[in-house]
Amino acid sequence: MPFPIDKAWQLLNHSCWGRGSLGRGREARHQGEPWHSVDGTYGVVRSYHPMEQMRLTWHADEHAAATLVDLRLTPEGSDTRLDLRHEHLNDAAAQPRACRNTG
Repeated sequence: MPFPIDKAWQLLNHSCWGRGSLGRGREARHQGEPWHSVDGTYGVVRSYHPMEQMRLTWHADEHAAATLVDLRLTPEGSDTRLDLRHEHLNDAAAQPRACRNTG
């Protein structure tokens, strides 16, 4: 990402959490805390380490099996490397959708 790690973390958090039913400015950032999005996706925060890592379960809808999303940020000079791992996709009942910024 062509941003320093603090800006990349801010953008990642806004894209993934800023439009969810938690409401803007509310942070679901504690292990075990559930999250819900306006698009029907939901899950539980499994790990949250600011500027480093976010790991959460993700369900495409209420009938979908859980998958596991792991996002890791690493500074690389003035940029940031984002590693995304999405596990258990074969177990999911729905086609995976990416976390996206809708506006």
